[in-house]
Order: sequence, then structure tokens, then C-alpha cells
Amino acid sequence: MDAVIYARASSGDDSQSYDRQIDDLNRFALYKKLKVTKIYAEKISTHKKEIGEREQFAKMIEHIEKKIISNIFW
Repeated sequence: MDAVIYARASSGDDSQSYDRQIDDLNRFALYKKLKVTKIYAEKISTHKKEIGEREQFAKMIEHIEKKIISNIFW
């Protein structure tokens, strides 16, 4: 089964956390025998941000609505 990952960090200082999120979620997918087909990732604060301003998140939502993806880890 295929899956995608969504990872977000709120600032440049969170790069270690951001990379760790992706690593941890990749390991979890492997454990669950899922194939990660796409990683939606962005370094942006969600404070006072509309979904449309979060490019990767908006793209992921669009893909969900079009039924391109159905399994998401974040």
C-alpha cells in the first residue's frame, strides 16, 4: 500500500526536528510495510497562516480531494 508523509517545521532552527520527523515517519511506514510515494514538507510557521499560504499542505489537501492519495503520516 502506498502512503505519503507531511512534515513541517516552523523555523530554520527546527531543521533537526524537521529531518527527524521525516526519518521517523519513513521508519514507521517501513514497519507498516507501506511504500512512501511522496513527501510533502515545508518550513513555515502555521501561526496566522491560511491553508493556501502553506503550499505543500494545500497541495496535499488537493491530492486527497482528488483521491490521488489516501494514507498520510504526519
